[in-house]
Amino acid sequence: MNTLHNGLVSNVAALVESRADLAPDAAAPARRWAVVARARETIHSRPDEPISIAELCRVVGVSRRTLQYCFQDVLNVSPASFLRAVRLNGVRRMLRTATSVTEAAAYWGFWHFGHFSRDYAAMFGELPSQTHRRFNPRRKDG
Repeated sequence: MNTLHNGLVSNVAALVESRADLAPDAAAPARRWAVVARARETIHSRPDEPISIAELCRVVGVSRRTLQYCFQDVLNVSPASFLRAVRLNGVRRMLRTATSVTEAAAYWGFWHFGHFSRDYAAMFGELPSQTHRRFNPRRKDG
């Protein structure tokens, strides 16, 4: 589903960018979709490098305010919330194989473990330690 969604957003953005004959008012939503598509591509192309909003703005070539408006209009979330969701999902996937919750959280750029744990629980309905234990049950030898 995620791959399908990414492909769809990329295709729509490419189509929109190729429509230079649109009137300025009609092109505004198309430009917002294109900005979000470029930002998402940047975020997903660097999963092991937590990116800041400032860096994302620089790479995409827009101001912080423009990025905020585009994300709010297209996805109804802030860029920071989107980045946090991507990173939290990355931690969740990594907890399947990580040796510890700390390892997974640090890899995905979470340094304040109290905030991380709270955000993780709010998003997934369980603590990261519960997810880790579920995927990595301790085996009793003998």
